[in-house]
Amino acid sequence: MARVRRPALFAVMLLACRPALEAELLELAAVDESARPGAALRVLGEGFPPGANGSLTLEGTLHTPGEVPRSVRARFPLRAETTRLAYGPDGRELAAALGGGTLHGEAVLRFPAAAGGHVTGHRAVELHVHRATPWQSERRGHEDAAALGLRVDAAAEGG
Repeated sequence: MARVRRPALFAVMLLACRPALEAELLELAAVDESARPGAALRVLGEGFPPGANGSLTLEGTLHTPGEVPRSVRARFPLRAETTRLAYGPDGRELAAALGGGTLHGEAVLRFPAAAGGHVTGHRAVELHVHRATPWQSERRGHEDAAALGLRVDAAAEGG
Protein backbone atom coordinates (compact mmCIF):
# COMPACT_ATOMS: atom_id res chain seq x y z
CA MET A 1 0.00 0.00 0.00
CA ALA A 2 2.88 2.37 0.73
CA ARG A 3 4.19 1.74 -2.78
CA VAL A 4 0.97 3.06 -4.32
CA ARG A 5 1.06 6.25 -2.27
CA ARG A 6 4.65 7.16 -3.08
CA PRO A 7 4.19 7.32 -6.87
CA ALA A 8 0.95 9.27 -6.44
CA LEU A 9 2.65 11.71 -4.08
CA PHE A 10 5.60 12.05 -6.46
CA ALA A 11 3.25 12.80 -9.39
CA VAL A 12 1.43 15.49 -7.39
CA MET A 13 4.76 17.06 -6.41
CA LEU A 14 5.90 17.13 -10.05
CA LEU A 15 2.70 18.82 -11.19
CA ALA A 16 2.85 21.37 -8.39
CA CYS A 17 6.46 22.26 -9.24
CA ARG A 18 5.90 22.50 -12.99
CA PRO A 19 7.39 25.79 -14.17
CA ALA A 20 5.42 28.19 -16.32
CA LEU A 21 6.23 27.58 -19.96
CA GLU A 22 7.96 30.61 -21.41
CA ALA A 23 10.20 30.57 -24.45
CA GLU A 24 12.46 33.37 -25.66
CA LEU A 25 11.53 32.98 -29.35
CA LEU A 26 10.82 36.56 -30.42
CA GLU A 27 13.56 38.78 -31.74
CA LEU A 28 13.08 42.47 -30.99
CA ALA A 29 14.98 44.54 -33.54
CA ALA A 30 13.74 47.99 -32.48
CA VAL A 31 11.25 49.89 -30.36
CA ASP A 32 10.37 53.46 -31.38
CA GLU A 33 12.74 55.89 -29.71
CA SER A 34 10.02 58.48 -29.19
CA ALA A 35 6.43 58.18 -27.97
CA ARG A 36 4.24 61.12 -28.93
CA PRO A 37 0.57 61.79 -28.14
CA GLY A 38 -1.62 60.50 -30.94
CA ALA A 39 0.91 57.97 -32.28
CA ALA A 40 1.06 54.27 -31.39
CA LEU A 41 4.40 52.89 -30.28
CA ARG A 42 5.89 50.56 -32.93
CA VAL A 43 7.86 47.43 -32.16
CA LEU A 44 9.86 45.79 -34.95
CA GLY A 45 11.28 42.29 -34.89
CA GLU A 46 10.87 38.70 -36.05
CA GLY A 47 8.50 35.89 -35.16
CA PHE A 48 5.43 37.86 -34.06
CA PRO A 49 2.13 35.94 -34.39
CA PRO A 50 0.09 38.09 -36.87
CA GLY A 51 -3.23 39.29 -35.47
CA ALA A 52 -2.39 38.16 -31.93
CA ASN A 53 -2.87 40.31 -28.86
CA GLY A 54 -0.01 40.38 -26.40
CA SER A 55 1.65 42.71 -23.95
CA LEU A 56 4.57 45.09 -23.83
CA THR A 57 6.22 45.67 -20.47
CA LEU A 58 8.48 48.68 -20.09
CA GLU A 59 10.75 48.70 -17.08
CA GLY A 60 13.69 50.85 -16.06
CA THR A 61 14.64 54.30 -14.83
CA LEU A 62 12.70 57.35 -15.97
CA HIS A 63 14.68 60.59 -16.18
CA THR A 64 12.53 63.72 -16.17
CA PRO A 65 14.09 67.21 -16.23
CA GLY A 66 13.96 68.83 -12.80
CA GLU A 67 13.01 65.58 -11.03
CA VAL A 68 14.89 62.78 -9.32
CA PRO A 69 15.18 59.70 -11.59
CA ARG A 70 12.72 57.00 -10.57
CA SER A 71 12.11 53.33 -11.24
CA VAL A 72 9.07 52.53 -13.37
CA ARG A 73 7.36 49.39 -14.62
CA ALA A 74 4.19 49.32 -16.69
CA ARG A 75 2.47 46.75 -18.90
CA PHE A 76 0.50 47.74 -21.99
CA PRO A 77 -1.64 45.86 -24.51
CA LEU A 78 -0.04 45.24 -27.87
CA ARG A 79 -1.18 43.77 -31.20
CA ALA A 80 0.97 42.06 -33.83
CA GLU A 81 0.05 43.32 -37.30
CA THR A 82 2.56 41.12 -39.14
CA THR A 83 5.37 38.71 -38.24
CA ARG A 84 7.66 41.77 -38.06
CA LEU A 85 5.50 44.64 -36.79
CA ALA A 86 3.47 45.16 -33.62
CA TYR A 87 1.71 48.26 -32.32
CA GLY A 88 1.62 49.15 -28.65
CA PRO A 89 0.07 51.98 -26.70
CA ASP A 90 -0.53 55.53 -27.84
CA GLY A 91 1.94 58.12 -26.55
CA ARG A 92 -0.81 59.56 -24.31
CA GLU A 93 -1.22 56.19 -22.57
CA LEU A 94 2.53 55.95 -22.05
CA ALA A 95 2.71 59.48 -20.63
CA ALA A 96 -0.25 58.79 -18.33
CA ALA A 97 1.34 55.61 -16.97
CA LEU A 98 4.99 56.63 -16.88
CA GLY A 99 5.02 60.42 -16.95
CA GLY A 100 7.15 62.40 -19.37
CA GLY A 101 10.87 61.97 -19.73
CA THR A 102 13.40 59.45 -21.01
CA LEU A 103 13.16 55.81 -20.03
CA HIS A 104 16.40 53.85 -19.89
CA GLY A 105 15.56 50.20 -19.44
CA GLU A 106 14.09 47.15 -21.07
CA ALA A 107 11.12 46.29 -23.26
CA VAL A 108 9.61 42.81 -22.87
CA LEU A 109 7.22 41.58 -25.53
CA ARG A 110 4.94 38.66 -24.66
CA PHE A 111 2.37 36.69 -26.68
CA PRO A 112 0.37 33.62 -25.65
CA ALA A 113 1.71 30.43 -27.25
CA ALA A 114 -0.59 27.97 -29.03
CA ALA A 115 0.46 25.10 -26.74
CA GLY A 116 0.10 27.15 -23.56
CA GLY A 117 2.64 29.38 -21.90
CA HIS A 118 4.12 32.40 -23.66
CA VAL A 119 6.68 33.40 -26.25
CA THR A 120 8.78 36.40 -25.29
CA GLY A 121 11.45 38.76 -26.50
CA HIS A 122 13.57 41.38 -24.72
CA ARG A 123 15.42 44.49 -25.81
CA ALA A 124 17.24 47.33 -24.10
CA VAL A 125 15.49 50.63 -24.84
CA GLU A 126 15.91 54.37 -24.58
CA LEU A 127 12.43 55.79 -25.01
CA HIS A 128 11.52 59.47 -24.97
CA VAL A 129 7.96 59.86 -23.63
CA HIS A 130 6.41 63.21 -24.59
CA ARG A 131 3.49 64.74 -22.73
CA ALA A 132 0.85 66.66 -24.69
CA THR A 133 1.73 70.34 -24.78
CA PRO A 134 -0.89 73.07 -24.24
CA TRP A 135 -0.58 73.87 -27.96
CA GLN A 136 -1.40 70.26 -28.91
CA SER A 137 -4.35 70.25 -26.50
CA GLU A 138 -5.62 73.54 -27.98
CA ARG A 139 -5.23 72.23 -31.53
CA ARG A 140 -7.10 69.04 -30.56
CA GLY A 141 -9.88 71.22 -29.13
CA HIS A 142 -10.15 73.12 -32.41
CA GLU A 143 -10.25 69.82 -34.34
CA ASP A 144 -12.98 68.46 -32.06
CA ALA A 145 -15.00 71.69 -32.42
CA ALA A 146 -14.64 71.56 -36.23
CA ALA A 147 -15.86 67.95 -36.23
CA LEU A 148 -19.01 69.22 -34.49
CA GLY A 149 -19.45 71.98 -37.09
CA LEU A 150 -18.28 74.73 -34.73
CA ARG A 151 -15.71 77.42 -35.46
CA VAL A 152 -13.48 78.96 -32.80
CA ASP A 153 -12.39 82.54 -33.52
CA ALA A 154 -9.31 84.19 -32.04
CA ALA A 155 -11.52 87.00 -30.65
CA ALA A 156 -13.68 84.43 -28.85
CA GLU A 157 -10.54 82.98 -27.26
CA GLY A 158 -9.59 86.34 -25.87
CA GLY A 159 -6.71 86.89 -28.31
